[in-house]
Amino acid sequence: MVRNKIVWDKEVIEPLSMVVQARAFPGAFRKAQVLVMRDSHSPSLQTVWVHPPNGVIKLNFDGAVLGVRQGIGTGVIARNENGHYVGWLSKFFSAIHDPKRAEALAAHEAMELSIRMGWREIILEEDCLQVISKLRSPNTNSSFISSLVSDIKCLVSNFICVSFSHVKRAGNRVAHSLARLATSSHEGSVDHP
Repeated sequence: MVRNKIVWDKEVIEPLSMVVQARAFPGAFRKAQVLVMRDSHSPSLQTVWVHPPNGVIKLNFDGAVLGVRQGIGTGVIARNENGHYVGWLSKFFSAIHDPKRAEALAAHEAMELSIRMGWREIILEEDCLQVISKLRSPNTNSSFISSLVSDIKCLVSNFICVSFSHVKRAGNRVAHSLARLATSSHEGSVDHP
């Protein structure tokens, strides 16, 4: 009698073994979720907005593809150590449709807003881990957003202290809303201290 075998990633797996592994997967997934929730105080896993240290301005930023309007919106919200709003920005860019470019442009807008407002110690926080990782990395890369990332890194010299932080989307809702509010009728930016 010939038994059926499954080849998976160049490894031969017995069907019964695969069934056992598939049945165990939901339990392992639930355990991993519990560990993540237990460790959610970690800065890279936080789901709520956290106050910055005294004297530091935290700028949450986000980008959104606006679909029908054929462009993207960026949003930036700045708050002080008490959580009070000290500035915000919403900006529309036409003819750009890429989400990662929207996120990187939002980071650039946050840096420029900080320079205009004279803030010298800032935390930039966003929910796109890929962009935050590129901003934190000392290496340059060949990605399509590398020129924006390089520009942002050049702007760092204008500050005493700059930190790039990741937050889950739930902790970045205000910036996301501002990005979604950007419209072609407000081509350019709307910013208010």
